[in-house]
Amino acid sequence: MASRSRLVARRSKPELVAPLRPTSHDTKLLSDLDDFHNHYEYTPLVPFFRSSVPGNVPPAPPPKMSLLATTIQRAIAEALMYYYPLASRLRELPCGKLVVDCNEKGVFPRY
Repeated sequence: MASRSRLVARRSKPELVAPLRPTSHDTKLLSDLDDFHNHYEYTPLVPFFRSSVPGNVPPAPPPKMSLLATTIQRAIAEALMYYYPLASRLRELPCGKLVVDCNEKGVFPRY
């Protein structure tokens, strides 16, 4: 009989992941479609799911970052060297045009 392994996932506080090495500092214009003010809205969504585990089981305290999480974090940092606009911030110019301000600030991955 094959043993069944159980994957346990724990969520921890997000950590900022920046590109591994310095990247280009420039400004990239977005398309005119991105400048429509109707697209500026953000609607937060919080989904709720029923637990498949009966009863209320308190979560165990989160351990230190696992080897898998460290590996994923390093892989994201390496990928951000090539896809550096993803580690940037949106900024609005005085004329109302949206741009991507490439500044190496990093991302908050959710894993």
